[in-house]
Amino acid sequence: MPTSSRIRRFEWVPREPGLGENRPDLKMRPAMAELAEADTWPSPLQQALSPLAQMLGEEGIPKLSVKEGEPVPSPLDEAVATLQVASEVEHAFLLQYLYAAFSLNPSAGPIVSDAFANLLEVAKQEMAHLVTVQNLLIALGQSVDLNREDFPEHPDLYPFPAALEPLSLDSLAKYVTAESPTLDQIPDADDRQLAEAAASRANEVVRRKVHRVGALYAKLYWLFQETDAPQQPWLLPEDAIKAFVQVYGQGFHLAEFADHTMIGNFVAIKAEWGGDPSLHVDPGLPRSSALAAIATITAQGEGPNSSPNLESHFQIFLNLYRGFGQFPLGAVKNVAVNPTTREESDPSRAITHPATRLWAQLCNLRYQTLLLDIELGISLDRSKEAQQRQTVLRSWAVGAEMSQFIAPIASNLTGKPLAAGPSITLLAGAPFEFGDEIPSSACERWKKQNLLIQDSASVIQSLKSVSGVSPDEQQLLGAIESFDQDRRPLIAQMIQSLCGPS
Repeated sequence: MPTSSRIRRFEWVPREPGLGENRPDLKMRPAMAELAEADTWPSPLQQALSPLAQMLGEEGIPKLSVKEGEPVPSPLDEAVATLQVASEVEHAFLLQYLYAAFSLNPSAGPIVSDAFANLLEVAKQEMAHLVTVQNLLIALGQSVDLNREDFPEHPDLYPFPAALEPLSLDSLAKYVTAESPTLDQIPDADDRQLAEAAASRANEVVRRKVHRVGALYAKLYWLFQETDAPQQPWLLPEDAIKAFVQVYGQGFHLAEFADHTMIGNFVAIKAEWGGDPSLHVDPGLPRSSALAAIATITAQGEGPNSSPNLESHFQIFLNLYRGFGQFPLGAVKNVAVNPTTREESDPSRAITHPATRLWAQLCNLRYQTLLLDIELGISLDRSKEAQQRQTVLRSWAVGAEMSQFIAPIASNLTGKPLAAGPSITLLAGAPFEFGDEIPSSACERWKKQNLLIQDSASVIQSLKSVSGVSPDEQQLLGAIESFDQDRRPLIAQMIQSLCGPS
């Protein structure tokens, strides 16, 4: 399995529609990259733009910056950096939608239970998008990259400052806007007006422009094309092609992929993720498959194209935004925003109730285990280690961590007090704290898996001594213990094989 370190990344540096000027009112971190200026783009006042060109004019085309004396980034440099950012964005969306779902009380009524189901479904699809992005990295000879920034640090990396927060009109406005096409691509007049109102609300809430992720995937589609000519299945319009050529020059496309056999041995496939028909875990081989995968992600979620066969995340969120006012009293739980188990001076975030804190720590450990399972599973060569790969991905990651452990723990946390005291009404939530970056070597990854099992066992023992743990919770803790015990032989075998005698 190829390995690579994280390379230079760009950040969301906004630009005004069609002008090629960075907004001076925003304070950004020192950017590792910047948007290329495109002052010669067609002005919206001079001629009608295609929806994609309009989006590129409003959002800008992200481009790696180059300091004096540095080599000019290649198409591969641009593609890898963009995929790494796309991975982090998909990861952030997944967690935010999952947290929003568990903030709901499905028993409050059919409209709430439907919203809960829709949010969980979108979160599942974001997981599939995240895995597809990993497949595209593998196709370029790179290692998978599931690392992310913690929330709410480094807000400028994302389309809007990422936050784990209960569902509200404000949060829905951000979700609608980040996953929206351009307004003139929304056929229904009422939908168009509502999307415009949501964008205005979202920009006001975050005090900056909420970015649409479509620009990232349009850039990726351009890089993965073979030539500057439009290529199926997403035929980029002429004015969008002109914009890309002006920023990158002619013929700025990926010339080569990794070895086809190697790609086939490592990319994830849908069967490893349960085979759900709504999940698009798509390979990145050959070039046409990579283009189809990018087009599918944009149509289902984050882009300016559309498909009659897919209900987009934009439409799902817009419908939730429209119907949110009809939610009954008690539909949304009083959960914290960005809860944390770490030292925190803000009492509205810090999980200090002793029992709740232990459950939150266990949630973090199982979340970190899930990410490690995915990296470990995808790093196994299916031509040589098919059974181990199937076990780690389908049985450990999907069958156990996602379905049996993380979901019930995250749901239970929204019913537990954030802090101790009779007057405390604020509830906790799953903090999904990332911890240290995932080790780059396979040996260290398997050793990390062993450490996570030990840490989980310690927290579980502490929870078993806490009063008030329900029979269902005791059963859950026992299931995690048994699961980890069953995993130890394979983990020990992989450590011995990869690391040698200790």
